Amino acid sequence: MNSKQLLLFPALVSGLCASASVPTVSNVTTTQDASRRVTVTYTLSDEPGIVTLTAQTNRGDDVWIDVHDSNLTYVSGDVNKIVQTGNRSLTWQPRKSWP
Repeated sequence: MNSKQLLLFPALVSGLCASASVPTVSNVTTTQDASRRVTVTYTLSDEPGIVTLTAQTNRGDDVWIDVHDSNLTYVSGDVNKIVQTGNRSLTWQPRKSWP
């Protein structure tokens, strides 16, 4: 039986400034419920920042490939915008956006 895995990474886009702090993403967890909705929780520290989402899946032979951005629709929560520091979360509904 082949099993597929999916990795989700909240990524941080930050403007660099000599005197500014750099935002940090930590404590990332990913869960999937019975409806296959994926929830990612994370902590954003030090500075607000623009958080984006990147996903990878395995081909079944320990090789990971990117899930194209066009398949990362139906994403909501603290993502794809300026996010304030603190404990945050986002959800993705892959059944609706990725056949």
